[in-house]
Amino acid sequence: QPEDVFCTDFEPEEFRADWWPGDKRDCTFVTWEVEARLQPRDEGFSAEGLYESPAPGGEWVRKCDIPAPFEQALAQLQAEEAAISAINWDGHIDGRPTRHDRREDQKWCDVEGLLAGRDYRIRVRERCTDPHADSEWFRRYNYCRTKTMPAFTPENMTVQKEEMYTFEVSWDPNDPKACIFQSWEVQVIQNGTEWPSGRVLEPPGSNPDGFEADDVVMFGC
Repeated sequence: QPEDVFCTDFEPEEFRADWWPGDKRDCTFVTWEVEARLQPRDEGFSAEGLYESPAPGGEWVRKCDIPAPFEQALAQLQAEEAAISAINWDGHIDGRPTRHDRREDQKWCDVEGLLAGRDYRIRVRERCTDPHADSEWFRRYNYCRTKTMPAFTPENMTVQKEEMYTFEVSWDPNDPKACIFQSWEVQVIQNGTEWPSGRVLEPPGSNPDGFEADDVVMFGC
């Protein structure tokens, strides 16, 4: 069974899992299996005082299936009754690798395809040629949280029902990523003037009714 597992190098939709192999015992190594499980999010407020809506968790999902070339070579030589001392593990040629050597030979994989701004648990186990020798799952009980990622810009914005002082705007939401929705914000400026951010709006192409659809920007989480 692995001795410990960590999560590092966090990105919005992935992080890295590292672990320390344990004693092999009767296992003839086949592969490492790594799984991740999305954790539910309770309704409440974050440490920054921002509202967080509830969101469901998920099941354990296979993320990595990693054979180790050295372990495979060692298993092959064992099957052929070759001397273990013939294998060079990190410069050691005096027999079976020590526990210290195994800690230096730390394993890892990239856990990908995750949701941004969410908590995950991870677990890893060693698979063997004999399923009865497979290790137990080693679980990390601390959460691994992916980084926050802005929501994608809304799509298919259209303007209709233009009147003297009013018009109607509609749009299609896009992938929310880490956004916990609170409201839509709609801003309107005249062409050639500056947005609050200082960006100057270049005159875009007009819609069939002559209204500049890009006069409107929407955002809000």
